[in-house]
Amino acid sequence: MSVSRPLLLPLLLAASSVVRGGSAAFCDDNLFPEVDEAQRLYSGVRFTKELSTTEYGPLNSFKTLHCCGERYLSLEWFKDNRPYPWPGDVSSFILNPESANQTIYTRSLTSSDHGVYTCQLANQTNTVNHSMKLVTFDVKSYWEDPLPTYKMANIHYAKPGDFVRLYCEGFVGKVGLPDAVNTITWKKISEKQTIFSNEKYRIEEVIRENDQVLGAFLFINKIQETDYGQYMCSISNTDDQIVQQFTNITKPVFNYEQSDKKVQRDLILIIFVMFALILIVWKRQCFYLTYQKMKKKLESDKYALCKVFLKQYL
Repeated sequence: MSVSRPLLLPLLLAASSVVRGGSAAFCDDNLFPEVDEAQRLYSGVRFTKELSTTEYGPLNSFKTLHCCGERYLSLEWFKDNRPYPWPGDVSSFILNPESANQTIYTRSLTSSDHGVYTCQLANQTNTVNHSMKLVTFDVKSYWEDPLPTYKMANIHYAKPGDFVRLYCEGFVGKVGLPDAVNTITWKKISEKQTIFSNEKYRIEEVIRENDQVLGAFLFINKIQETDYGQYMCSISNTDDQIVQQFTNITKPVFNYEQSDKKVQRDLILIIFVMFALILIVWKRQCFYLTYQKMKKKLESDKYALCKVFLKQYL
């Protein structure tokens, strides 16, 4: 069935407004800190913010998947290793051009959308990939424990004075009860107190997918000795349904043993090169002195070469 041109524009505008309501500008917010020019040239293509490892959604609901990056010349999407575009029996997701194809979306999740989605960013020299699993529910309301959507690293290394960025996120669903409240909190284990935004810490919540996904950044400015230790993120959709994630902020460990071995290898290599150079110079000097002696002898006695020949063979 074809769509006439007068009707096409309103349909496109309606689609773009739906996507914009579903965070089409997701990849424009909360980006990683800018890198300097040297790092930029070295790193090439890179992701620009934390990317979810697992996504969830009820059937027939609106859903978006994101892959935020920069300095790429091509961006490709795959579903279970099958490249985009996909037929309807494989996936109902389509590209959102307003996000430079970093976002794909569907207005109504289907059971065939379940699977592993991979985005691939590439330029002339570098290629990076990220995969996320999409799980669909055949329910209108989610009543179970929150489900982590982002896998937080067990350890975050930071030197004194560094800026630290932690992120935690989970699928909480929509219970539909008036007293159901979704919460997310950060705590430092040693202090046993909830962290709130102040001069030292900054917490920024992220709510997406029609309030079904809840996340929170914890920014720590200028790490000090008292900031090292274990941190906990708690996500709850009721008083007793909680999921917790933990991470440690610690100083980078310098491996002295490996460093000593590297110094020893470098020293041996330097000694070998110096010995080889000395041997080459000595050989050249010996050859030069021998040549000078023979030259003087030949100049003083024109028949010396003949004498040597006669003495050798007669």
